[in-house]
Amino acid sequence: MKKLLMTSILSVLILTNILRAQPNATVNACSACTEALKNGTYDEFKRETNYSLDESVNTLFSYDYEFWSHYSSSSSHNQSLDAAYSVYSLSFGNSGTEAQKKEEFNRQKSTYIYSRSLSQNAIENVSQRLINKTPYETFLACVRATCGTGLFFEQQSTGDNIIVTARWVITGGNPNQVSALRSMSIANASNVDFNFKTGVQIKPLNSISGLFKRIDPSQDVIISFDFENFPSQQILIKRGKNQNFNTPVGTIIISQLDYSTFCALSDIPSIGNNADLVWVPADGRNVSGSAYGKRIATVPDLRGVFLRGLNVFDPVNNPNPDPRQLDPETRTAGQLQTQAVQAHDHPITDPGHAHTYRKGGQTIDTWGSRPPATGQLNCDHCGDFLSTEKAPTGITKTDLSTGPETRPINKAVYYYIKIN
Repeated sequence: MKKLLMTSILSVLILTNILRAQPNATVNACSACTEALKNGTYDEFKRETNYSLDESVNTLFSYDYEFWSHYSSSSSHNQSLDAAYSVYSLSFGNSGTEAQKKEEFNRQKSTYIYSRSLSQNAIENVSQRLINKTPYETFLACVRATCGTGLFFEQQSTGDNIIVTARWVITGGNPNQVSALRSMSIANASNVDFNFKTGVQIKPLNSISGLFKRIDPSQDVIISFDFENFPSQQILIKRGKNQNFNTPVGTIIISQLDYSTFCALSDIPSIGNNADLVWVPADGRNVSGSAYGKRIATVPDLRGVFLRGLNVFDPVNNPNPDPRQLDPETRTAGQLQTQAVQAHDHPITDPGHAHTYRKGGQTIDTWGSRPPATGQLNCDHCGDFLSTEKAPTGITKTDLSTGPETRPINKAVYYYIKIN
């Protein structure tokens, strides 16, 4: 708790100095506040529920509003659903009428389908209702120190789809006051849902989200907003540079190209800060500072190994698999499984053999690999016990080993993983 508080206070001081040094940095500073809130809320949610907020949100929006509104009285409970229900309770279950909560749930679900992330408004709702409220209190302190009245914009891009959200976080005056959008200009994008249009109003502690679609993928998108009582603000959404925003962070791909060639042909950087890289080799390196690194510090080390699917991909909806393909071990993503050889038989060839029995120098008889059932020699006057000559059995074992490991036919490739 003390460490989190000290880190949060330090963040506020740093952002305050940034704003003083750069008077036009209000939008970026406010966005930094929301990023700090998101990280703090994600960490605290996992500490309190033992589940990732990303996983819980994905489970939450896999069901409709009616499922969650009756979940507390239903019999279909498990730990994963319980964690998702906690997000529902924190975000939608504590205020407004039933119709308002359903409308907000469906709106958030639609936004999630586009952005694959929880909205800023929902993150604020979650953070306010966690047992430890330090992330939210620090967020407000950061906004007051950097953004003043707290009107700022954030954007999320998925392919050519861009969701822009205007948020009015705090106010020092009348909480019932409103600010209307006087004008808006858009370059290289079309307004899809027209949630942002001249005259639309925003209130303190509320937000407006709108969907835009990029026209030319090779060019930047610029959107300018002019709200009453606030300075005009401009949002810049840079061109993709062949980074394929439709590909989610954490995706692993196979390539025949070495890393430098792969990056050069994809028009992406191969060196630099983790925050600037897009794809990196899946070689166990540390990627702290990237979008991937915010959840897992290192990428998996796939050098010299094959990939194998886990037995369960979705714990909520898990169709019955063919048992012949299941892994006999229960594992987690990224866990190494060493080589093994299944129990099996090797062929043995036995052509038969014979022992020669002598008395003195005289050959008395010859038996095969099994003596007669009577145990009697084929002679009339054997007298004393005979000597038996050893004979090779002729049994051979086939050696099937051809190398230092067990492996299927394969070709060598590179594995790369998306981190931003």
